[in-house]
Amino acid sequence: MSPTADHPFAALNTASLRNGAVIEIPAGVEVDHPIQIIFVSGSEGRPTLSAPRTLIVAGAESRCTIVEHHIGDVGASLTCPVAEFVVGEKARVHHVVIEQEGDATLHLASGEAVLASGSRYREHSLSVG
Repeated sequence: MSPTADHPFAALNTASLRNGAVIEIPAGVEVDHPIQIIFVSGSEGRPTLSAPRTLIVAGAESRCTIVEHHIGDVGASLTCPVAEFVVGEKARVHHVVIEQEGDATLHLASGEAVLASGSRYREHSLSVG
């Protein structure tokens, strides 16, 4: 879904993809508590690349909060996550991104949301690294 031709870091993510998460919220389901996805990367004393991908499909009239948390150590690294959302008709999705990585980490995220009629997608990002 993420256009790799226009976004070189999404292309890098696609080429390096080794882990990620896929979550489907069925139509009409309201998830009461945030769903937390945690990606942990460590440099182990050498430069590293972390390229996780997240796909969330929210069915019609569903509601959810997704917390995407990236945790890393103090070593040099590049994190280039891609988050993709498909939000059904009249669905509500709140996406929270927490970047908690070391000072030597470069975090270059990209995302894409496809929204159906009457749906809403909100994103908030917090960088504490």
